[in-house]
Amino acid sequence: MHVIELANIDDSLNQLYTNFYYYFIIVLSLGTVFILSFGNKENKLKSSYSRDIYSIALSVGIILYFGLATLFGIYISDTILYEWSFRHIDATTPYVPWGEREALFDNLQIFIYNIGGDQYAYFATFLAIIYIGTILLVCYKLMRFNVWVALMFFFTSFSFYGYGVNGIRNGAACHIVMLGIIYLLEQNRLKTILAFVLFVIAYYIHSSTMLPIACALISRFFNLKTSYAIAFWGISIIISLIAGNAIGEIFLNLGFDDRFDRYFKGQENLEQMQKDFSYVGFRFDFLLYSAMPILFVWYLTIKRNFNDFVFNVIANTYILANSFWIMVIRASYSNRFAYLSWFLYPLVFAYPLSRMNIWEKQERKTAFILLAYTGFTLIMFLLR
Repeated sequence: MHVIELANIDDSLNQLYTNFYYYFIIVLSLGTVFILSFGNKENKLKSSYSRDIYSIALSVGIILYFGLATLFGIYISDTILYEWSFRHIDATTPYVPWGEREALFDNLQIFIYNIGGDQYAYFATFLAIIYIGTILLVCYKLMRFNVWVALMFFFTSFSFYGYGVNGIRNGAACHIVMLGIIYLLEQNRLKTILAFVLFVIAYYIHSSTMLPIACALISRFFNLKTSYAIAFWGISIIISLIAGNAIGEIFLNLGFDDRFDRYFKGQENLEQMQKDFSYVGFRFDFLLYSAMPILFVWYLTIKRNFNDFVFNVIANTYILANSFWIMVIRASYSNRFAYLSWFLYPLVFAYPLSRMNIWEKQERKTAFILLAYTGFTLIMFLLR
């Protein structure tokens, strides 16, 4: 066992690895945009069982790309800490008592080590399978005949790469919640039980998922009107602007997440924080980004009067969870709390574009939205 030497990490290699993913997936997305816009009907990207292999192959490829990164000396931010933790496991390491917060994540590390996975890459690949496999399942369950297009919305999402190689624990837990929400919407007793099992698993991997879980349950069982959720989102902005840090203090007292305590009080590394974010405070740029799917939801549910039960619950869950983040927006590393809603961001766009008849020539409209969506990610990638 040895601690990873930070001095030995090749930042240029890390950058090359990151660049390759972004350029590769952006080229795929632009190709998808082109086919949706100009392809004839036979060439449109409608999924069929004979074409499923492409979606599966791409997903498996990204799983391996994320999971095996450390074998090539790639360490993106928190990956260093995760491998350091993994390398401190040995045959005598006891399992964590199941009553402790996030015990499942710790015990998974120990279990994978004990069955012969002494390389961190084994564990990272397992998490990548969860992170991406859940996306694939959600796309097949909700958007069966538009799986490839739906995957493009996920794989080109602003947060996707970062939570695939860096905040992978948060990312994997949130995607388990997303799958749980889909089972919750099937209105079947066994599926509902499965949904709650997935929620418990997610919580014991990353306890902050209690927020989107609570928002999903409110949206599902209280028949929350989307107009009310949007109004609450607007009120949360006013509250955050007026009350400021006082709201953050309230959430500290609720014991929401011990990481939040550190982030809000600014106990994390300031130099790294300034590297990751242009400033700390009320993030109008992140707020504008978060508002895009809410504007889309408003257009569909209020202006166009679409009433789709599945979409309403997904949209309301996103809006409620994002409202919480707005109230604590001044916390250091607030993007980590934003992800508790942002993981649903691609689904809010992909589901209605795949399942609802919104416009004439909808495939071309979908292509335009995917182009703008991918373009934003490319701009943020180039400006980072």
